[in-house]
Amino acid sequence: MTVSFEDILDRVGSRGRWQTFLFFVTSSTGFFNAFHHLGSMFLAAVPDHWCSIPQPDNLGAGWTPDRVKDYALPKTETSSYDSCHIYDRNYTGVFDSSWSFQLVNSSGHALTATVCSAWSYDRNYFESTVVTQWNLVCDMKPLAATVQATYMLGVFFGTLVFGYVSDRYGRRTAILIAGIEYIVAPMVAAIPIHYMWFVLFRMLTGMGTGGIFTAAYVLMSEFSSPKIRDVLGIAFQIPFSIGTMVLAGLAYYIRSWAVLQLVISLINVLVVFYFWIIPESPRWCIVNEKFDEALTILQKVAKFNGVAEIPERELLEMIKQFYKTEDTKKREEKRNRSSSMSIFVDLFRTPQMRKRILVSYFIW
Repeated sequence: MTVSFEDILDRVGSRGRWQTFLFFVTSSTGFFNAFHHLGSMFLAAVPDHWCSIPQPDNLGAGWTPDRVKDYALPKTETSSYDSCHIYDRNYTGVFDSSWSFQLVNSSGHALTATVCSAWSYDRNYFESTVVTQWNLVCDMKPLAATVQATYMLGVFFGTLVFGYVSDRYGRRTAILIAGIEYIVAPMVAAIPIHYMWFVLFRMLTGMGTGGIFTAAYVLMSEFSSPKIRDVLGIAFQIPFSIGTMVLAGLAYYIRSWAVLQLVISLINVLVVFYFWIIPESPRWCIVNEKFDEALTILQKVAKFNGVAEIPERELLEMIKQFYKTEDTKKREEKRNRSSSMSIFVDLFRTPQMRKRILVSYFIW
């Protein structure tokens, strides 16, 4: 008798209360991920900036902030202030005297501009950002762009590493290990020690987000009926959208990058509850010959779904029959696959797979 895992799911309930509960738990990873996926828009925002102009607390008669800038800063072709250069003048005592005196005194002098050594920032929208913390402007501007790039690199490696962990050691194991990294790394990133420190732990955060989201999605899928997986897969992204809106609200009220980073990290602590809530995938248990563990999990699922008690012997027999079916498939695939390269080729073997892979590639 051939038994599929879908047959086992149908026996314990494949569209019941358990699937609804697990969907909300696993999809919550998208809510947390939104904070870190899109956080760089606020953490690494680049406010208006200009060369720091040495001036006293109390300006002389006639001086205004705009006149100080006109006096000290060259302008670009668009008539905006050059944010990377300052006129090479002796500013000692200049702003203590009256503006009209300095205007007459400096007229007719040829001016040269020099590169800034310090900057002032517009604090109207942000109290501080990573950019203002470490002056990632002008020649250092390319470093600001690496904040998101290195994070996404972490997501890439996290998906690969925890994808392997998920297949080798279990979905739950991958979720829990990634969850620990997910909690610790962003908190450490909030400590303003050095730019490279921040980028490193942001990348580790990305590894955690990629790992926990992928493993959680797989776990949810393996517990659900194929008839509803498409709908659940789409709905799985809804918490991400909600997290995006919450992030915007937090960033509106929290204008310091370090405080915002810490707050969105503390929210991740809720992941701790996964340790007690999320079970292992019974499908993974069966394929890896952990029949007793799979039996215990499936019995709990049946009870949660309100299914009448299933004889243990009947369920165990279905589990073993499914294992035999999968084991036969694996041996057949091993015979047909001559090298690891053929695994990659399989992704493009059929028109449907080619379409899905290419669509996924361009979406990301």
